[in-house]
Amino acid sequence: MNRPYALLRTLALGSALLTASGCTDHELLKQELQQAAAKQEQIKTYRFSGHAELALDASLFEGMPPMTAALLSLFKDSRIEYKGAASLEAPIRMEADITVKPKGADAIELPLLLQDNKLYIHIPALNPSGEYLLFPLQESEKLQNTGRLSALLSERLLQGVKPEWIEEAEDTPPADAASKRRIISVTKKNQQEVEAYLSSVLPALLEEMVKNGLGTPAQAQEWTSAAGRLQIQPPGSLALEISKDGYLEGQEGKLFLSTDAHPERQHGITWSYRTTEINQPVGFTREIPAKVKTAEDLMKGLPAPK
Repeated sequence: MNRPYALLRTLALGSALLTASGCTDHELLKQELQQAAAKQEQIKTYRFSGHAELALDASLFEGMPPMTAALLSLFKDSRIEYKGAASLEAPIRMEADITVKPKGADAIELPLLLQDNKLYIHIPALNPSGEYLLFPLQESEKLQNTGRLSALLSERLLQGVKPEWIEEAEDTPPADAASKRRIISVTKKNQQEVEAYLSSVLPALLEEMVKNGLGTPAQAQEWTSAAGRLQIQPPGSLALEISKDGYLEGQEGKLFLSTDAHPERQHGITWSYRTTEINQPVGFTREIPAKVKTAEDLMKGLPAPK
């Protein structure tokens, strides 16, 4: 008499196990991301590469100072590519090649070097061949905290992310088969929650950046106000790759925005970022420029204000 019931229980248990094995443990996915974010503090040397593609409507720059609006308008339809290497151990050093490709215009090459508490950058519109602009860095020692700051900002950002927003990226595997790829998505269903969460966490993120010399309190307030005028539009996503060693080694994202003033006009941003050779010896190749011009030198060449 009990055999049918025993068989039924076995079938039910088997079905439950099969169902459970096919479910995603979103809490575990979030924990993996948080652990990888915390490990960013251990990164001391690395190579990096990435890109950003901007498709911005001119209405985004309304109300800005004319010079700022004119400068940003150059990048409203463009692709920015970059690659380089960095060492966060004293003495801090970084070199990078940045290429800006405005739509319908020639590419702009911006080689950059950070060394000996000085930032050197060549801007073709301002410098002849071989000459660089020189910017002394007053608080360059704070750059040694970049790893800690990156870890802190990532942890803060992930802390309030709802686990159900995170999925395994089965359709788009990571570049390295040994890595894990996780996707945080913005959908019509969670759009308002994501927007509310980002608005709530942004002031804390900006406060940490100001503490580490990346901006002033006034700038942070300005950025917060500007962000408050933006609305996130679905679909959007942020794909994060966790290396076999547990580091956040790569990300790819796409984000669509609109503003209060022009909700019908959409602004799009897509980007990627990847680190390699983490904590491996870095072979820097760029030398300190022999010809430099300071910001003061540059201002001397401008006509006096009327």
